[in-house]
Amino acid sequence: MARTPIEIKIRDIISSAIEDMGYNLVAIKVTNKTVNVMVETTNPDEKTISLGECSKITHTVSMLLDVEDPIDGEYSLEVGSPGIDRPLITKDDFLRYLGFEAKIKTFIPNEEGRKKYHGRLLSATDDVVSINVDGTDYDVPANDIEEAKLILTEELINKTKKHN
Repeated sequence: MARTPIEIKIRDIISSAIEDMGYNLVAIKVTNKTVNVMVETTNPDEKTISLGECSKITHTVSMLLDVEDPIDGEYSLEVGSPGIDRPLITKDDFLRYLGFEAKIKTFIPNEEGRKKYHGRLLSATDDVVSINVDGTDYDVPANDIEEAKLILTEELINKTKKHN
């Protein structure tokens, strides 16, 4: 969810407030002087987050960051939902989208030198995510995953429509 020290610090500052508001913190990404916070409802399969809800969360997060001041100087805060082609971060994210198409990029190449996988999600545990790429199954160590996200497909759109 948060990989850099500043992202971890921001997560520690805002996560409980976001949860108290009834949302899940999906991801935090800090690039240059922009803090991007992704949130979703506690049951993302049933409801998408509204612009008004994002505005409330932005106000709360902004106040917390103003008090704690984890970033030197000025920064821009962006709060939004992960969208249909969302990042996959937790084991539960991977489990929720088993059978769907995803991209996984790892920090460390496997024994064949592969760092990028584009295929169907097969399974997920705390330690390993399995993905089928062109008929070959790969077990990717969860700790080696740099980023993973769903691929926008008609199948994914149809699943999303059913739940909204």
